Amino acid sequence: MIAQKSGSIVNISSLAADERDEGTMPTGVAYAVAKAAVDRFCYGLATEVGCHNIAVNNIKPKAPVDTDRNQRRCHRQYGGAGLAVHA
Repeated sequence: MIAQKSGSIVNISSLAADERDEGTMPTGVAYAVAKAAVDRFCYGLATEVGCHNIAVNNIKPKAPVDTDRNQRRCHRQYGGAGLAVHA
């Protein structure tokens, strides 16, 4: 990308990176730390490669994504209630 003098890098993070209450962290500390590392990596990389016309973006969904895994977690945690999905 540096040789091309442009490019775009997209990473995916999670709200778990910002969680402070371990009781609400559904996937544990390792997942949260990994996603926090993605956040910091994106910030640092953007600083380093921005001068080469390379964009670095970090996607961080602001609500739980409706996946089978999250549906099972919600069912266990809330006794039958699943994710409320709004279009």
